[in-house]
Amino acid sequence: MDSNKLLNSFFQCTDLQSFIEIVSNMIECSVMVVDTSFHIVSCFTLADFNDPVYKSVVSHGELSIETSSDINENIEKAEENEFWIDRKEKKYRVSSLCCKNIRLGYLICIFDKNEEIRIKKEDFELIENFLSKQLFYERHHGDVLISTAEEILTELLDGEFSDEAHFKLQVDSTYLSNFKPWRFALIDLSSHSAGESKEHILSYLNGCFHGSHPFIYKGRIILFLHKDHDLGVLREHAQRYRLKIVVSSKLNGIYKMGDMYRNVEKVLDYLKNKSEYFMYMSDTFLVLMLLKDLCGRDDLIDDKIKLLLQYDLENNSEFCITLYTYLTCHHSLKKTCEQLYTHRNTVLYRIRKIKEDFEIDIDLPQNHLKYIISTALALIKLKKDEIFVNENEGLL
Repeated sequence: MDSNKLLNSFFQCTDLQSFIEIVSNMIECSVMVVDTSFHIVSCFTLADFNDPVYKSVVSHGELSIETSSDINENIEKAEENEFWIDRKEKKYRVSSLCCKNIRLGYLICIFDKNEEIRIKKEDFELIENFLSKQLFYERHHGDVLISTAEEILTELLDGEFSDEAHFKLQVDSTYLSNFKPWRFALIDLSSHSAGESKEHILSYLNGCFHGSHPFIYKGRIILFLHKDHDLGVLREHAQRYRLKIVVSSKLNGIYKMGDMYRNVEKVLDYLKNKSEYFMYMSDTFLVLMLLKDLCGRDDLIDDKIKLLLQYDLENNSEFCITLYTYLTCHHSLKKTCEQLYTHRNTVLYRIRKIKEDFEIDIDLPQNHLKYIISTALALIKLKKDEIFVNENEGLL
């Protein structure tokens, strides 16, 4: 290995991730740096490297329990700063990253099981020395520790980041830089057993769902979910601890969580008094939440639909829901009757009255969208929420 090239790269790189990439290419193996809690701080994967276990670890943002235990066990009895962990097809070289006699984390280099290691011990030690300094620098400003991942996520949910670029700069030295969760769950504890503290439930969930990184935000738990997590187990915990859970739609990057959180929070607020415990998908309530946000916009309701709404309110009639259903069923009388569980003659009477008495022309195609939006908002005012959501379908 060219030590001078490594030294020049260290002085030229401005962040740990850039330096890790150079190190990985120089020693020709995939590498990762983890902190003392086994969260991934930085990693780089070679183009031809393919290991499902490694990819799962990176997407979860932390080492597996098995590997974490192996490191804890070996680090205490290792005579030198390095030791090896054997896996089925790979072998990991693990070494401590220390600065000022403080262990900051670990360097893990991943090789094929039977691969001959050509890197000299002193070269590894030089790499570890540079990485320790870079890690210390990124974790501290002078003697002040930078924000933790949880603090960064709190700032994200509070809307503190002006754009994604600033967010990425902040997460570079945390496990969030490579974190790729599938969804997240927002958990309300208002009905949970009084004998179980929030901290106990937090710890328990963290143990059950690897890489979930649960934390408390505004009195509720946020739990990250990955594709290999069993939602059935989470549902069992909802029943056991009397938890009210809403699961988000798919996350397309952790930064998107800021906007998605507000939608999930609205759904949970809407549902929290409906049952002692539950678990729903937020997607099921997307249209309903949108309509509730627009409920105060009377200017979006057509004047003729306003008269229809007023008639329904005064006479406890069902003209708005009949018109909405008829339009969304593409003028199919049969489907409208089936949806409303109403006799054909009754539906025909209502449609005729809508056309003649309220002068609503529902046959013109250009009126369809206007009347669908207007009647949908009217139904929200009539508290007909069930029209827009099938709670049984969204229940997990």
